[in-house]
Amino acid sequence: MLEDFLFKHALMNIETTSYSASLEALFEDTLSWQIQPDRTLFEQLVPNFLNSGDGFRYASFSFEEMADHIDRLGNATEHLFRCLEHFMAHATEEDYRDLGITNPQLIRLIKMSWAADDKCRHIHPALFNGLYGNLDYSIDDAGQHWIYEFNGNTPVLTYESIVVQHHFFTEQRERLENVDQFNGLSEAWQRFFMQIRDRHGRLNMAFAGFNALVNDTLTLETMCFAAAEAGHDAVILELGEDLEYDSYSQKYYRAGHDTPLDYLFGLFPWEDYDRQALSAFIANYENLIDTGRGTIIAEPPYKLLLSNKAFMAYMTRIDPEGSLKNGFIPTYLSPEPLAGQRYVCKPVYGRMSSNIQVFENDALIGETDGDYAGSSVVYQPFRDMIQIGDCWYQLRMWLAPQETRAGGDQVFTPVGMAVRRSTSALSMNVETEEFVPHVYRRKI
Repeated sequence: MLEDFLFKHALMNIETTSYSASLEALFEDTLSWQIQPDRTLFEQLVPNFLNSGDGFRYASFSFEEMADHIDRLGNATEHLFRCLEHFMAHATEEDYRDLGITNPQLIRLIKMSWAADDKCRHIHPALFNGLYGNLDYSIDDAGQHWIYEFNGNTPVLTYESIVVQHHFFTEQRERLENVDQFNGLSEAWQRFFMQIRDRHGRLNMAFAGFNALVNDTLTLETMCFAAAEAGHDAVILELGEDLEYDSYSQKYYRAGHDTPLDYLFGLFPWEDYDRQALSAFIANYENLIDTGRGTIIAEPPYKLLLSNKAFMAYMTRIDPEGSLKNGFIPTYLSPEPLAGQRYVCKPVYGRMSSNIQVFENDALIGETDGDYAGSSVVYQPFRDMIQIGDCWYQLRMWLAPQETRAGGDQVFTPVGMAVRRSTSALSMNVETEEFVPHVYRRKI
């Protein structure tokens, strides 16, 4: 039986239909010739999007709604990076402390990574800007989108948003007439890597993370596949084991190989690197800036600022009207501006909806568990996720570098969408959420 839940103002339809996909079909696009982790790890993830019983749920948007999402989130992304430029030009030590960044090594790396493209004019500047990020947001009853946060260097839903979405759409396209999907993240990566190849030739690239973590593995495989398809020598490495830094040449190497890496993507939070690792990154950047022969690092350390939730407090302070207009939830470093309201308290580096607290009239009314207790926090007015029936939905807009028409500059723009569903009004994580494929209906 087909259930049709209509969200207010027709912002999203949630429907169910029959859908099936085998593990082999879903994972046939991975680089199994490079890395073959235990398939039971994948099986732990797959039930999150392979529903049973009443069928497989998918989200349906109109053409106008999808176009509006893309335009508005594109404007919000431009505003986000304008605020980043303002921070890098004007930030004081106090501004860094407000973000909880006090490690002088990390601050130095942020500044070096921001200046690297100006210092190394012979290298395509896009190589210094990283590959991706995403905006998590919801929509209220009036149709206004509200951005909860920017996520960078996170693997959650990357593979599902690309491959699972593609499999669903391919299987359902004939049954669902006059529909399309917004699923261009992998293609954006391939275009990016091809433009780099055209400029610099075939590069020696590595994508490093922890292969025992299923989300990390799937993300690295998908990204590495895009680089290999574009003609680069791309491999997946185990961070800390397969990756070596040579202090003499001041470059990174694949363990056991003599050829230095031209490009290194590390799927690991910058705030969690230890002193020794940060020292190596600093030496590499010094070599890169002084001689142009170091290893290019992605995601660059300055992207840490965007992933820090206190950066939205900086945006609220320097441009409250512009940030509000672009849908960024007002964010503060103390709860005083939200007195008498329902508000949330969340860690500045919190992931997986961890350690979120909800207050009403300054009394705690709900919270989630996690590993960030005692860390720096921010405060935001409570913004509900989209509720349909007894479930809550959150939207994610994927961002990737794309070449502008004028001058060939690379800017981050929306390239894909993901919908996620949870039975919790507060939590979106791999234990409580499901990935929901989407379609949008074109004009006839």
